[in-house]
Amino acid sequence: MYFYTVFIIRLDVTLSDAGQNMRSISMIFFAVFASPAMAASYATCILDKAPAAQNDVAAHAIMQSCLAEHPGGIEAIPQGSGRGALGFKSGAECTAKKAVDTRSNQAATLVAIACRRLYDTDWEGGVLTPPPAK
Repeated sequence: MYFYTVFIIRLDVTLSDAGQNMRSISMIFFAVFASPAMAASYATCILDKAPAAQNDVAAHAIMQSCLAEHPGGIEAIPQGSGRGALGFKSGAECTAKKAVDTRSNQAATLVAIACRRLYDTDWEGGVLTPPPAK
């Protein structure tokens, strides 16, 4: 799933030919950026709500709420679907940013799972594998 962000940039240019005739030209540029995985999904629901959880009971309620909104859960999200120009570079970077102030261990775990699903690409059978030895 993708959201598209459109930026409209107006550039005013003044041109002169031989210093006599001045013409003003307005140019409009459209820049379109696709931002994957920002569409509503179980993972984005967790990333939006779980970092605020103050305890494990609240984290469990958030998980149930996100599952009710997105019945496919984490399995419905394609692995690595959050990667892109505007997203995190890795699941670890996402987890470090999103879970840093989370007081609940369960919420932090939910955040880590969502981040790894969205931003890591090397999952095999649901288990994160280390990079191959060189």
